[in-house]
This record gives sequence, C-alpha cells and structure tokens, in this order.
Amino acid sequence: MIKRVSKDKQALVTDEQIADVRLSWKKERPDIDLTNFLVGVHIVQMGRIIDTAYHNLCRAHFGISGSEMRMLFALRRAGKPYCRRPTDLFKSLLLTSGAVTKQVNRLIKQKLVERLPDPTYAAGFLIHLTPRGLKVADEAADVLTEHSVLTHAMRSFSPAERLQVEQLCQRLLHELESAFQHEA
Repeated sequence: MIKRVSKDKQALVTDEQIADVRLSWKKERPDIDLTNFLVGVHIVQMGRIIDTAYHNLCRAHFGISGSEMRMLFALRRAGKPYCRRPTDLFKSLLLTSGAVTKQVNRLIKQKLVERLPDPTYAAGFLIHLTPRGLKVADEAADVLTEHSVLTHAMRSFSPAERLQVEQLCQRLLHELESAFQHEA
C-alpha cells in the first residue's frame, strides 16, 4: 500500500482507494474501459511522490527548494560561463518572470548566483552561477543521481527495462503534448 504525505500535506491516494474506484466504476459502468483514467491517476501519484521527494532531498542536503535547484541546474547545464538571461530561465523552467526574480533573489542571498551586466544588451543583465553555486549544482547532481526516490525505485529494473521505461514515458509525453495541442 502506498500512502505518503506530500509537501502540501495532501494525502496521496492509496492502492485500496484506486482499487475501490476501479470496482465502483466497473459495478456502475461495466461498459467503459477505465485504463486511461487510472493511468492518469497513477501518473499524478508518481509526480507527487517524485516532486515531494526531490524537494525534500534538496532541502535536506542543500538548504534550497527543488525549484531553486532546478534554476541552478539550468545555469549549470548552460556550460561555461554558467549564465543565462532571465528570459531564457523563465522559458526553460516554465516559470513566470516574477517567480524567476524571487528565486534569483533568494539564491543571491545564499551566494549561489549573481547578476552581471549583459554585454550584448546595455539595459539587461545575466544570471551567473557563482563558484559556490557551481559546487552545489555539481554535488546535487551526484546526490540526486545516487539517492533520488527514482534511483531507489528503479533498482529492481534491469538496464534494458530502465531504458524501456524512459522510452515509454517519452512516447506517452509526446502523445499527450500532441493530443493537448489538437484540443487547444
């Protein structure tokens, strides 16, 4: 049975609750296939578990939130000199410009990033990973690779199965994005 509490204190759906949903619908509407609905429930559950565990790991090991760590990672993967324009950050992280500003301000206070003048745009600036920020991002990549909830969950999968899971997730995401674009 899975029952964990997310960071916002909402209880996750238990295996028994999912089974109850399946049985109730089968009793009331045996003519419909619930597979797609229940796959959605499972994906939402996985997302909550992964996001909560990621956030908790970032807080415990590095004293910053999961979203702040994502910003450090966005700067780290940009390569030397480890900087990006704020616009690039909010587009790549799918955040509002206000959220980026708040995160940058918090990370500046912790000396993990700094604002530098943008040499290509006089009125602009770049968000730059400090040496301390680079060290935290690299350490976090190591910790998350070795100790994330997915690392533990995927241990029972062979390398080939892990690759299949990744490929199926990519395919499902692609199909969902395509379906969503057609609806919009």
